Amino acid sequence: MYSYLVLSPYLTVKMEYPVEKGYIDIAIFRRYNDVPYESIIEVKYIKQNEFSEEKLKRKIKESREQIERYKKSYELNYKKIKKYIVIFVGKEVKYIEEME
Repeated sequence: MYSYLVLSPYLTVKMEYPVEKGYIDIAIFRRYNDVPYESIIEVKYIKQNEFSEEKLKRKIKESREQIERYKKSYELNYKKIKKYIVIFVGKEVKYIEEME
């Protein structure tokens, strides 16, 4: 996922971007003012042989809590940020959510 995002000439993409509330898995910042917003993506992974609906629900809850903490960080507080959760099970994306 990161490999595709860094190909854009309009974005700066950072992995494990440090903020005072933790580390954002993928942070996407605009290089030009014409880009309408910036994004953070929380990525989780579940091994295929360990998947259960309960484990998926726990990962979703954990991701939401992390994003809530990150968006309160000083460096993100003033920006127009889109927030996403992406959860993989094996090689397949099992869950995607855009948070408010």
